Amino acid sequence: MSILLEVVGGNVTITEEVMRRIIESRDDSSKIYRMLFARLGEKVLITEDLLIHASYYCGGYDTQVLCTLLEQHRPLDLQLAWEGIWKADCDNFYGASDVFLEYTDLEVTEDLLESIIEEEAQYGKPNDDLLNCLLVYAMERYIPISFHGRSMEIILEWLSLTVILRILEHNSAHPITEEMINAARKNADPYEAIWVLYSILGRN
Repeated sequence: MSILLEVVGGNVTITEEVMRRIIESRDDSSKIYRMLFARLGEKVLITEDLLIHASYYCGGYDTQVLCTLLEQHRPLDLQLAWEGIWKADCDNFYGASDVFLEYTDLEVTEDLLESIIEEEAQYGKPNDDLLNCLLVYAMERYIPISFHGRSMEIILEWLSLTVILRILEHNSAHPITEEMINAARKNADPYEAIWVLYSILGRN
């Protein structure tokens, strides 16, 4: 790669496809990226999809490539990219998310929750384990969680009672609505979900 750069000099733009191939090779990807950025700077293309790709392919606890990309401080929608790693069912949700938090504020949005529901519907039912992991992670990292409209319904319908309890305790001033009761009735443990709902919010 260094020889190639010497030949072409600065008269080249590194496309997203080339960047993806470097990631997939898993061969000192971070080192190669640093060399490219040092030689070509802004001519090396970084997109939100590339950040998702880096999170997906660099599994386990390897976040060096993602760190290298984010260190360039390009004007990207990092919230969109972060949501993408959860939608992509990547193996390194937590490590990648921690890296994103070093560069931006994040939020669990209604769109993210809805997207996970829709994505997993093709397999018969939503991935409630993934939803639980997302919400627990968000609470541990103090990431704001949307708790109104469809978000609230998804939380009460699909999450475990333990997670529901923690979220309700963070939203204890919220009044109980008919929509909340109907959503709790669809939970895998409907009676317990309704009991938790009234025990936390019933005093409002």
